[in-house]
Amino acid sequence: MATPQSELPRELWDTIIDELRSDVKAIKTCSQVCQAFNTRVQKIYYRRITLNILTPDPYSFKSLMERFPHLCGYVRSLTLNTHDQLQRLISTAPEPVEAALASILPLLGNLEALSISRYSPPSDMHFLRSSLFIPKTDWNSWVPELQTAVLDKCRSVALVDLHLDTIKNVPFSIFSHIPTLKSLAISNVCFANAEPLEAPSLDQHQSIAMLQTLSIKDEAHVMSGPLSTWMQSAYCPLDLTGLISLSLDVKCRDGTGSSTHTGSNDGLSLVSFIFCKCSSSLQELHYIHPFEDQTATLLDLDTMPSLRKLSISGTVWNWNNIADTRIRLQTLLGILSSIPSPCHIVTIRLQCDSIGSIGYDEWNDWPPSSSLPDFSSVISRLSQAASFDVEIGTPLWKYFQEQLAPCLKRGTLHMTETGFTNRLSLKSVANR
Repeated sequence: MATPQSELPRELWDTIIDELRSDVKAIKTCSQVCQAFNTRVQKIYYRRITLNILTPDPYSFKSLMERFPHLCGYVRSLTLNTHDQLQRLISTAPEPVEAALASILPLLGNLEALSISRYSPPSDMHFLRSSLFIPKTDWNSWVPELQTAVLDKCRSVALVDLHLDTIKNVPFSIFSHIPTLKSLAISNVCFANAEPLEAPSLDQHQSIAMLQTLSIKDEAHVMSGPLSTWMQSAYCPLDLTGLISLSLDVKCRDGTGSSTHTGSNDGLSLVSFIFCKCSSSLQELHYIHPFEDQTATLLDLDTMPSLRKLSISGTVWNWNNIADTRIRLQTLLGILSSIPSPCHIVTIRLQCDSIGSIGYDEWNDWPPSSSLPDFSSVISRLSQAASFDVEIGTPLWKYFQEQLAPCLKRGTLHMTETGFTNRLSLKSVANR
């Protein structure tokens, strides 16, 4: 192949090729331009790999890596979409999918990001989505080779990003020795809380991971208990004191909205511990807030001097219970009021939803807005100091329209339509 005669920086060519990675025909054409282009195409194309169990991906990828070993060093991010029960149901290959996956992981010596999640059928496979319930992937049902390969890869000196999604019986030992880990995402994971734990000795402190990004999602409050106990113990090798970005979606109530004693205590303990550890360093926070009276004091924004981006989502209106609605609104008002003056937060985003149902003709049966918490003064203050965005469902629009009428009249807030169905958005002048 020829050598390209161009004065364009290599980074620019890499950016162009990266933009074309989803266009197979264009990528193939680029690889045939010259040897230099072919190498760049390979490095970019194989940087992020996703292997799904319903495709030949694991087998063909394994064969490819064995035939061209140099490609193994190009893989930086690997996503494994797997499910033990489903793959045994559909697999007809002589080698189990798990065995293929287990043999792939050791080949990827430069892997920086690993994501393991439950397989979810694509949107065009309606027959699977409608007729087959796919529960959590069970760690204990994996073949020992795959368990060992995952644990070994998590102990790799190169791994900086780990994402676990919808898996059960995950051992806490998966976090034991990842000193380079910077980003951790845990979504609906059930941990094996009965396993024995070993506290790190003084000569093992190099195994402590200084996290910069943390995301925790526990929709059914099934992992908050074991996770909270482990994170607050001497066995946890994760250091949260330097955390920069945090996303929390931890339910403190069950699906009906009623308080659950165990789940509530575990969720509160976990959220409180994380906020306490990272409050001085946190710069970005996305919090799915339950807006319960129990959680009103957890989010103290006055203790987060480095916070620059704040996003709060949650249900603030209960059509079936006016008393609960007052509590939720008062909690939200307390959070916003805790933002100090002068405001150090640059971007504030609220997403407000409702539960229950009511007809528009029933609105007049509700107490007047004047009897509910008043947001006008605090939002007026914040909208002048920061880029402020409030997204609300249309059933709540009448209440917020009355509350924010002064801001709309002065022009500190502006109403715009959003791309979401039946939703409206209020944006501050600083955000337009």
